[in-house]
Amino acid sequence: MILSSKKAAEFLNVNESTVKRWADNGKLKSFKTPGGHRKFKFEDLKKVSEENHYLTPEMSANFMSAKTISDIKDRDYASLSKKFGKYLLKGDSVSSYDLIYLLYLNKTPVAQIFDEVVKRSMENIGDLWSKGFLGIEDEHIASGALLSVIHRFENEITDRYYPKTKFHKTALCAGLENQLHDIGLLCVRITLKHLGWKVIYPGSNLPADSIIKLLKSEKPDLLCLSFKSHEMIGESIKDISEIIKTADKLNIKIFTGGDAAANGSNGVLKINDLVTFTKFLKERNQI
Repeated sequence: MILSSKKAAEFLNVNESTVKRWADNGKLKSFKTPGGHRKFKFEDLKKVSEENHYLTPEMSANFMSAKTISDIKDRDYASLSKKFGKYLLKGDSVSSYDLIYLLYLNKTPVAQIFDEVVKRSMENIGDLWSKGFLGIEDEHIASGALLSVIHRFENEITDRYYPKTKFHKTALCAGLENQLHDIGLLCVRITLKHLGWKVIYPGSNLPADSIIKLLKSEKPDLLCLSFKSHEMIGESIKDISEIIKTADKLNIKIFTGGDAAANGSNGVLKINDLVTFTKFLKERNQI
């Protein structure tokens, strides 16, 4: 499909003068007809839109209803998290992905997408399950759909460019033994990768000695550790103490998620939300 400058501007949702300027400086490919009229190929417009995260009217119409698009532009997170949760409970990973991807195209920070939509929807689903309104099978369907969405989202916004990234910082993200849920840890991984960090991710349910080995061999700048406070008994307390001791010797900052540790306990900082986490890193010139 070939479009004029006017139609190209309408597709990208920018001024026609902007399209002409982009064509002149090479940001947007174009060609001229024998009569001197500038034309654009649709695939080139789509590529620029995706690379620069422009939420175009045509893309919006293809994905979601007008009401949902309005909520995305207004960043109505209460409404969006409810819709996202409903999609997950239906096992609809396609609509779930479209919703958060359009938020991303609308220049919503990745950390905010995870905090305001993903986290809120899963907390609501967990609350409904604990009150008996949902069965364990419903929670599993939602979690399975969410994992699919998260992996696809990661591939789209980070993995496509990740091999070309010049890393300045390294993080190790891991979960201790019996920590089977890794959705929160995955969100941390994606957030850090999107900020330009190299992320070492051995996953959850990892023995403490394996984490210590990775700390010594990789010497990351940051350890994001996932575990639950009710697991801190007997050997667990000893294992966690050894991890903290090793990290301290190597000058590695530790962050924990969930109900793992009180903020400031043994030099460990708790991740309550990813927006605050990224703000903390930025204030300390870590990003």
